[in-house]
Amino acid sequence: MTHKALAYFHAPVPRVRAHAEAFAAGCAVHGVECDLRRSEDATVEPGVSTIWHFGHGLGRRGAPMLGGIPFQTYAGKAVRVGGDAGVWNRLTTKPIIRVSVEDRQLPAHILRRGRCSNRFEALGINVFPVGKRGDYVLVTGRSAADAGTVGEAYGEWERAIVARLKAVTTRPIVLREKPHNPPIDIPGVRHDVGRTCDEAIRGAWAVLCRSGNIGADAVLHGVPVWAEEGPGAVFATFAPETVEQARPLDDRRSSLADIAAWQFTNDEISRGDLWAHLQSEGVI
Repeated sequence: MTHKALAYFHAPVPRVRAHAEAFAAGCAVHGVECDLRRSEDATVEPGVSTIWHFGHGLGRRGAPMLGGIPFQTYAGKAVRVGGDAGVWNRLTTKPIIRVSVEDRQLPAHILRRGRCSNRFEALGINVFPVGKRGDYVLVTGRSAADAGTVGEAYGEWERAIVARLKAVTTRPIVLREKPHNPPIDIPGVRHDVGRTCDEAIRGAWAVLCRSGNIGADAVLHGVPVWAEEGPGAVFATFAPETVEQARPLDDRRSSLADIAAWQFTNDEISRGDLWAHLQSEGVI
């Protein structure tokens, strides 16, 4: 198949342009033409098979984000590949980028098991021993913008999940909203304040999230996580009703390897590793 790619960046952010330039360089390694475009200057171009854009995913259900004209323009006509901050950036010395395809961090065709752990081991991230589990269920909130992309009000998802949890467990429920988000008032639920994300996870019996990097962090800490999508969904699909069931944790290194398979540095992207990975996964 003959490919032509476009790499979009939103000006004037030098770091984001550097990501786009890395993607274009990686395309060139494989003999693929890739043009750089500002998101603000997006236009329809025939023959484009792959587009790249960095920042906040690609927009749920086709919703534009960060001037996301190319995402709507090329829906169904080109593979849309996006990047955002890597799930373990705060734990690494070299920044990594998490890659998403068609607006999802880990879509169904990416949820494959049994990958080699070399990529995760190369990141040098510590896997914490599993100690005694805490007593509460930690629910992590979503942003108002994320809720709005699927027509929900801020707090609607959290209230629905808490109601499901209360029907199956008597454990305390702790809600941790995203930073800078207003508290969501739910009777009988306390808020997690004044602690780091790691501290909140380590004290939990289980973590429930819609998506987000906290799912990957929970796997690192050996705390069971249920996620609708995102990194946590690699470890377990969403099922609040099973929160009291025993969960084997001996396969978490396999889950970490699956997550790490979609984390790349700019250097790796520039030398064509990401493009080769997309090909090996059957994405392009």
